[in-house]
Amino acid sequence: MQHAGAFDATLTGFGGSDVLDVTPVSFASAVARYAAGTLTVGDGTHSTLFQLSGSYAPAGFHLAADGHGGTAIGYG
Repeated sequence: MQHAGAFDATLTGFGGSDVLDVTPVSFASAVARYAAGTLTVGDGTHSTLFQLSGSYAPAGFHLAADGHGGTAIGYG
């Protein structure tokens, strides 16, 4: 995602080798929160919300540097 904006969709089947790349969110200060089907990833300045369909445990989400200053999100 090059520029954060409105994303009006629900992700299904996220996991395994799937990765969400949130370029505007700096990995150095990124925090992820998951509750009631919504994954929120932010760094204090930028934030992105993802609606997820399915069963996910908050501890299952993993953040990593995307190699370009942003944040990559995986699950599992």
